Amino acid sequence: MRNNLVFSGIPEATSECQEDTEPKVGGFIHEKLKIAKDIVDKISFERVHRLGPQHEGEGKPRSIVATVTLFKERELVRRQESALKGTPFYVNEQFPMEVADKRRMLVPRMK
Repeated sequence: MRNNLVFSGIPEATSECQEDTEPKVGGFIHEKLKIAKDIVDKISFERVHRLGPQHEGEGKPRSIVATVTLFKERELVRRQESALKGTPFYVNEQFPMEVADKRRMLVPRMK
């Protein structure tokens, strides 16, 4: 999970397959995160897929998990997440369930 990024809010087609997801993430990184096209083309992904089963009629797109091959490339993308402020899109690191639960419990204390 160290090199995983979770992209939320990217629209999902009803007949979308796993092969269609990687170009969608690349386009999203270029258009929304404002990273140059030649840099985006050099980013290599080990695996890109949607999380969980597809739900018909909910209207909410599933998140996309992308495993980036190089940590430097992952950090380049993650540092650009400030470009998404005020939009319905998010880019986060993926953490194990135990870590996510502990962080969720600490949010009220932080606020």
